[in-house]
Amino acid sequence: MSVLAVWRSDFIDRYYKWFTGFCWVFPLAFAIPVAVQNIAEYPGIGFSCLVSTPNLNTYLFYPTAVYMYPAMICHVITIGKMIQ
Repeated sequence: MSVLAVWRSDFIDRYYKWFTGFCWVFPLAFAIPVAVQNIAEYPGIGFSCLVSTPNLNTYLFYPTAVYMYPAMICHVITIGKMIQ
C-alpha cells in the first residue's frame, strides 16, 4: 500500500496494473495449492483456517515474509522522509 499510495512515481504509474495484479495473484499462488491439496486445519471455534503444521513455512511464513519485510523497510523509509 505504501508503494502504491505514498511512492507515486512515473515508474509505478506506468506499471500500476502489474503491481496491483501481483498483490492479488501472489497470495493466490499459495492459497490455491492449500485448497486443492486439502492441507488446511480447523483448530476450533474462534480460530481462522490455518495451514497444517508441517506446511507452515511453505504456505504461510515464507510468503508472508516476502510481503512483510519489504513493506517494513518501505514504511521506515517513508517515516524517515516525513520526519525530514
